[in-house]
Amino acid sequence: MPAGDPAAVGVTFDGSHVRFTFDLPTGFPGPQGDPGPTGEVTAADLANEISGTSPNTNNLSTLDSAFADPDMEALRQKINELILNGRR
Repeated sequence: MPAGDPAAVGVTFDGSHVRFTFDLPTGFPGPQGDPGPTGEVTAADLANEISGTSPNTNNLSTLDSAFADPDMEALRQKINELILNGRR
């Protein structure tokens, strides 16, 4: 509905369900806001932000006890690889 039109509400009852319909007009345009910063991210900005993410995995211990089962051992090694690759 165009801005300035009155809002309207309708209601129907089918014997077991009540259904509401709402017709809401759009708002009037507001004033133009201040321009924001550009959306480009430099490689330096990106590296700067990423550099602070390493501590997220520093408190995780690696799994140091080997497993006799070869599948479990392969999984243990991959988990350790994942933990260690998260550190920078």
